[in-house]
Order: sequence, then C-alpha cells, then structure tokens
Amino acid sequence: GVEKEAADILVVLGQTSLVIQVKTRILPLGKENELGDVETARFTRMIGKALDQFRALLEAINAPGFGSFLNVRGLPINFEKTQKRMVLIVIYAVVLPDGTRPDFKLQLTKSCHTDYALSIHLFSLEKFEILACFLNTFPDFLNFLQLREDLQAVGLIDQMADPVDV
Repeated sequence: GVEKEAADILVVLGQTSLVIQVKTRILPLGKENELGDVETARFTRMIGKALDQFRALLEAINAPGFGSFLNVRGLPINFEKTQKRMVLIVIYAVVLPDGTRPDFKLQLTKSCHTDYALSIHLFSLEKFEILACFLNTFPDFLNFLQLREDLQAVGLIDQMADPVDV
C-alpha cells in the first residue's frame, strides 16, 4: 500500500493510543501584530490537513490486513484493532521567521471536535506547554482529556473553554 505519515507522535500503551499532529505556520515578515485574511485561510487549511490526516489514519487502521505502524527507524509498532481508546490531538503554533511567537494570540472556534467518530483535541503550543507541566504523567493527561470530553458533551463547559481552565 501507500506509505503515509500516521502521526508526528504516536504512543501506544496497553489498550490506549495517543496520536499527535503538530502543525506550525511561519508568518511572513511584517505580520507580527495580526493574522490577515490570507494567513487565516492558510492556517485554516493547515488545521484541516491535520484533521484529514486523522481521517486517513482511521481508514488505514480499519483496512483489512492492517496490524502495525513502522516508526522512523523502520521498526514495527504493533497495533491491535481492539484498541479500547484512541486519543487524537492537534498542537498548533504560529511563529515568526526568527522562531519567536507573534504579539497576538490565536483562538480557534472549537478546542475539541466531536464531529468525527473520535474526539479531536486542539491545543495551541502555549496551552499544551502549560498542560504538560501540570499533567506530567500519561494517565493524568488521558484522564484530563476524558474529563474535558465528558464535560463538553453534557454542556457543562463550552467548546471554546480554555483548556487550562478545565
């Protein structure tokens, strides 16, 4: 079949898989104070590409004969189709050509997409860095994500809620 990147980071631990896509948009010079219409459209396409990669990943997993991923070193990572939980995360960042962050903060209309078979969590790099400090173990992070999904599903927190406030 066709070889495609499954994820930037893939962690398979027991019956749980954590799949992370990291997307970065480098702004052109002179755009450190605002994200204009053209750059907004490019950023939106970048996030859409991450969602499409997750969709392709799920299709590949459900294909007959699928049983493992190959990592960058060519070593197989076995993957059972009976995985009880798959967590999908997009981490996004907008940076300037020198690697610094722009003066403005970027906010998506949703921080958790539940429009697919699985929830997709979206975090800015800044928010993910904060969460990684507080939720510094794999089980803590997974428990946080599950609580966040559950609270959003019953309407106790808005899908725009800052992840740090959950």
